[in-house]
Amino acid sequence: MREEVLIRPAEKEDIGLVAQLEQQIFSEPWSQQNLEDARERQENIFLVATCDDTVAAYALCYGTMDEGEIPTIATNPEFMHRGIGTDLLKCMLQECNKRGIKRVFLEVRVSNRKAQGLYHKCGFEVVGKRKDFYRFPTEDALVMMCQVQPQQ
Repeated sequence: MREEVLIRPAEKEDIGLVAQLEQQIFSEPWSQQNLEDARERQENIFLVATCDDTVAAYALCYGTMDEGEIPTIATNPEFMHRGIGTDLLKCMLQECNKRGIKRVFLEVRVSNRKAQGLYHKCGFEVVGKRKDFYRFPTEDALVMMCQVQPQQ
C-alpha cells in the first residue's frame, strides 16, 4: 500500500529540509537563501510532495510569460521508486498550464538516465545539448522541453 502523499506549494518551514536535500543530492546545490528567495517570488511555482510530514520531493519552476524553466527538482533518496517524482512533475505541469505556460524546459546530466526516463514519461523530449554545463564532475547537459497540454 502506498503512503499518503500531499503535493502543495512549498512553505517557509519546508525550505530548511529542501536545502539539506539539495546538499545531499547535487554537486552544486542551491543555498537555503536562494531557495527562500525563489519561494517568495510570485511568478515562480515551488511545490513539495510530503509524506508523513517529511519532504519526499520538491520542484521549482520559473515562469516567464508562456515559458517555464525547472532549475531544480529532486526526490528524497528515502522516497525513491514510489512514483512520487512522477506525480510531482505532473502536478507541476498542471500548475504551469493554469498559469498559461505552454513550454517547460530543464537540463539534465547526460549520465542521469533515471531522471531522463522520468522526464520522457511526463512528456519531455531532448531539444539540445549544453557542452560542459555541469561541474563536479564536468559533464554535458541535455536540454529537454515539454509542450504543456491543456487539461481536458
